[in-house]
Amino acid sequence: MRCCVVALAAIIACGTLFVNGPGTVAGSVEAAALPNHGQIRIEMNSAFTSANGVVGGTGNAADPYVIGGWEINASKTDGILISNTTAFVVIRDVYVHAGWNHTYSGNGYANHDGIRLWNAQNVRIENATLFDNGNGIFLQDPIHVTIIHSELAFNADFGIFGSGSDISVLQNAFHDGSIGFGGGGSGGVLASNNFYGNEPGGIIFDSGTGWTIRDNNFADSHLHGLRLDHTADMVVYHNNVLDDYYFSTSEGATNVSWSAGYPQGGNYWTRYGGHDNCSGPAQDICPDPDGIGDTPLHNNGVKLDPYPLMHPYGLREDPPTATFDATPALTQIGAPISVNASSSRDPDGPNGGVHFRWDWESDGQLDTAFLFSAFSTHVYRTPGRYVITLETRDVTGRTNFTTRTVTVVPVPTPTDYSPLVIAAIGGLIGVGYWLRRRKTRRPRTEGEEPPRKTD
Repeated sequence: MRCCVVALAAIIACGTLFVNGPGTVAGSVEAAALPNHGQIRIEMNSAFTSANGVVGGTGNAADPYVIGGWEINASKTDGILISNTTAFVVIRDVYVHAGWNHTYSGNGYANHDGIRLWNAQNVRIENATLFDNGNGIFLQDPIHVTIIHSELAFNADFGIFGSGSDISVLQNAFHDGSIGFGGGGSGGVLASNNFYGNEPGGIIFDSGTGWTIRDNNFADSHLHGLRLDHTADMVVYHNNVLDDYYFSTSEGATNVSWSAGYPQGGNYWTRYGGHDNCSGPAQDICPDPDGIGDTPLHNNGVKLDPYPLMHPYGLREDPPTATFDATPALTQIGAPISVNASSSRDPDGPNGGVHFRWDWESDGQLDTAFLFSAFSTHVYRTPGRYVITLETRDVTGRTNFTTRTVTVVPVPTPTDYSPLVIAAIGGLIGVGYWLRRRKTRRPRTEGEEPPRKTD
């Protein structure tokens, strides 16, 4: 009897497995999350404490305070506020997010900043990720500030906004937000940054004095790569201004130089239509091309760049690589396929300078716009073999392609095991009844005669 019960359990278990059909086991290893920390408010030197996220340092130039290694949700107030301080501090390895468009008091909304520096001095921000805030960083008259190796994206107002003195913004990525950098101030440097997909532009000054803007890349700016209004004593050179809808401008500005002089040259503009046949400060030594346009770049009749470059500065103009994984390669109708193109690179361009778009059926009709993210998913509704095409594009507009093939199969029809299970149960009931009758029947003794009926 026990063996029959075991067999029945196995049949039922097998029936359950097949009725459900083969499943897709999805697993991923997520990057270790930063520990959460509440909003940080430091409004005097004495507030640099462990309770306010300080993890090291003594506050002098050789050993600055360190605020680092935290994830901060800015939905209730600014993520990190430092004001009225003179101590040296480094903010590093922080992820501050969710400060944009949060309701308050039942109506209206508030935009909170990722990091706000208010009358603070000697602050260095490095390797910070500032997503989905009002401003990624708000500068309210700080002095001696460096922002380096950080990513500012999806912020509603600006990546960095405000004004200050001695501000250095170096080697950061500003993308998919409103304006990358905006404001004013004096004596600053904006160098070696990447600006992509910002609307209406990458850098927009409404005031400012004595800034140097060099070696930056601008792509997919909806209006202006650079706009310098009401500024003075600005130097702008060796920037790559790509896909600029309007030529960048300087209105109401005085003493703004859009080049480093000859032969260093000015900036590269994809919309410049001039030729390079000559050389010299006056471009009158011909024929002798020198990599600089023979005629200045004009904007609405005003000379903007006297020495426009014919090729992107610092870029060899090689196309990006195009590689991706598609998982799973075999799946069912309605199950998502994930693609990961993060291994694609621009060998001669800036980090973060590759955009991606996808054709899920390779029918020549690309199904997405160029995306900053290397990750996407797609669901197929009919079975078949599909070829997925990835197109990559770098900041110079050069592209590359690659493909992967995936197979989509129908969802298996559920198997009905109920007749088999019912038959097995019926058989077991019959066997049990037979065993029970055999066990309960009284045995007969050899030679014994049945009792006779007497009158």
